Amino acid sequence: MAGQLSIAGNLVILLAMLTRQGKLVNATSRHTPPMPEKFPKDLQPLLNDLDTPSLKLLLQSLYGLNPEVDSRITLGLKRHDHSEFAKLIKARLSSIKRSKKFIDYREGAAFADNLQTLADDIAAFGEYNPKLAFELFSAFMDSHPSVFNRADDSNGYVGDVFRSGVTTWIRLARGYRATPGCRLDWLATIEALHLDNGYGAWDSLICNSLGLLSEDELHTLSKRFERHLAKFLQSDANNNPTHRFNVQTIQFSTGLSAVAQALKNVSLYERAVLW
Repeated sequence: MAGQLSIAGNLVILLAMLTRQGKLVNATSRHTPPMPEKFPKDLQPLLNDLDTPSLKLLLQSLYGLNPEVDSRITLGLKRHDHSEFAKLIKARLSSIKRSKKFIDYREGAAFADNLQTLADDIAAFGEYNPKLAFELFSAFMDSHPSVFNRADDSNGYVGDVFRSGVTTWIRLARGYRATPGCRLDWLATIEALHLDNGYGAWDSLICNSLGLLSEDELHTLSKRFERHLAKFLQSDANNNPTHRFNVQTIQFSTGLSAVAQALKNVSLYERAVLW
């Protein structure tokens, strides 16, 4: 009986997920996957009353109607098989990165919604396998240059997915860092992401990183940026003012400014702008 209830509960969640190709709320328990925000309230009692055979038949009838729905069903049913889940997510990411199809502004909202669905699928996996979820979400975030290169994001929907994804990345990173055996160099990782941020997707990373990084680590990061900045300026023999404002100095100073914001440190912010 308990097994039947578990199956039925998972099917109810999966069907609810299929009604919304978008943002999911945070999971409230380890055994209860997140419920979509916009499932129709008048249908929820009817969905809850469906028995397991009826739910299975409904899922089977939905499969094949739409590729995105098919993907949601497949991922929902296989989320407990970690290797298979990862394989499916990697296939979707690979497809996104390989695609050459141009996304015009009229398709931007629907495309962004599909990206958000993928991001939510990965994020929800974090409570089952923190390391794998972090790695998959990092791969998702790494896809943003190829996506921006083929999308007219005049309405900003696509950019919003990746910019909001920074918060999710930090949350998953904190979960992964708390696991035994995590050996990732977080300072080097965050510094590299900031310095390779041509599209601005990672702009909010450092200023929101307190909690993932300790205050001591953030101070260490600030010293790195200050050393980089000083070394670059000293390398210019003539100290030509026109050479002071370029990609490198802006990267270092904005990194320093972001650390100051994270620490709420006024003197550090002054050093970031008065160099």
